[in-house]
Amino acid sequence: MQLDTTRKTIFSRRMLRFWPVLAVLAAAGVARADFLYTDGSFGISINLPDNTSVARVKKPAGESGTEIGQFTLPDGATVGRLVVSDLPADWTFDKAVEMVRTQLATDVGIPGEKITSEKPMVQGNHKGTLLLHAYDEAHRLHNAVLIVLGPDNQMFVLYIATRNTDPADGRKLVAKLAGGFMVLLQAKDDERVRTATAKGLQMLMDVVAPPPQEQDLWKEQYFLLMAGKEPYGYVVVRESLETRSKREGLALQTERWSFWPGGDGAEYERQTAFTSWDLHDDEWSSRIETVVAPRNQPARMVTSSHHTLRLGQSLLVETSDPTGKNKGKPINRIVPCPQIYLPQAWRWLLPRLLYEKGAQADMPGGWIALITYSPARHGLETQMFSRAVYGDSRQVLQREGLYGLTEAWQFGQDKSLARIASKDTALVATDKAEAERLFGPRITQWRAKVKASNSTIANQAGQTAAP
Repeated sequence: MQLDTTRKTIFSRRMLRFWPVLAVLAAAGVARADFLYTDGSFGISINLPDNTSVARVKKPAGESGTEIGQFTLPDGATVGRLVVSDLPADWTFDKAVEMVRTQLATDVGIPGEKITSEKPMVQGNHKGTLLLHAYDEAHRLHNAVLIVLGPDNQMFVLYIATRNTDPADGRKLVAKLAGGFMVLLQAKDDERVRTATAKGLQMLMDVVAPPPQEQDLWKEQYFLLMAGKEPYGYVVVRESLETRSKREGLALQTERWSFWPGGDGAEYERQTAFTSWDLHDDEWSSRIETVVAPRNQPARMVTSSHHTLRLGQSLLVETSDPTGKNKGKPINRIVPCPQIYLPQAWRWLLPRLLYEKGAQADMPGGWIALITYSPARHGLETQMFSRAVYGDSRQVLQREGLYGLTEAWQFGQDKSLARIASKDTALVATDKAEAERLFGPRITQWRAKVKASNSTIANQAGQTAAP
């Protein structure tokens, strides 16, 4: 699964948009010196300092590359971006290195001979590595590029920039980051994914036909969000059978409240989704209200939204984020929609159906793969599912790609879902009364804070506008 040890950062809040269920757990912090950031889709991991802000992305970089991640270290002085591409068939690794070296010299504005290199201690299944350093004395800016060749000629390029540092400290920091980089990919992974995807298409047809009945759905199901033994929020899930535009299908509504550690913020999210039983009509929307309360300042609320609509073989994606470059203005994108695509409305139901129907299906201890849309990345990613049997107990396992961290859907003897767990985080089934007992007063408190803050801002604006 793609859920890493949680922390209160930009990374954790963006993780909330992920399709897999345990992504909603990323709001609470677990203190540790480092955390292992794993990208299961692209098969890499990297050790980063705790409270590093990480954003998963999926956008073009250059002529043939794809940018898959960005990060900012806690001190705010070090930033990085990770790009992946395939080594051209007629290129050697050395040729690729020289191309990167030339581009680095141009970007930094120094002669190529001033760029130094070293062999980094990269871990895992790689065929070649090199770390380049370029120092901008005028701006005390240390630039570095880590270049790693994967087992099937995947090129991973990690760009790192540290400002207000001297060369020795910059090299030390970059070397540490490079030493925490690991290639998880193995040769012939593409073949393994193709096999799992073929099984996934057949499995999807098996669980959709015939369509689920009313008794298969959750009218209203509550879960506590847990970090260790402490709850820090809750999720409520509502599923129903609906008819829209004369087409029958599955409707989903979820609501989530999360509270940051230390009492300095909260977040509310509401999602709605609908998909027809033939999976061709599909729509999903999310609205997130993040309440922040900086020290000695009034609380304020930041709202973002995300909407996807399937049009034939494409997804129309519209996003709005007031903290982004477009300052809240909608951004539209088109994403191809493959045959094996699994809609957002099925994200809670599918693992339950795999548990119920999987015993009769062709899923003998292996993994199946389905393609889903990742709201965080604004692009597609692979989700994999399997079953695990431990005596009388059955679980459904889910993870991102071949190497994402696994989350286990654990069912009780009455076949109800009791818990979804991954490492230090979990969703634990509860009821409405317990969720409201634990968090009702906090929700009321934060709503009052935002209302008072909005009133203060309005009064200040009125005073400013007065003659």
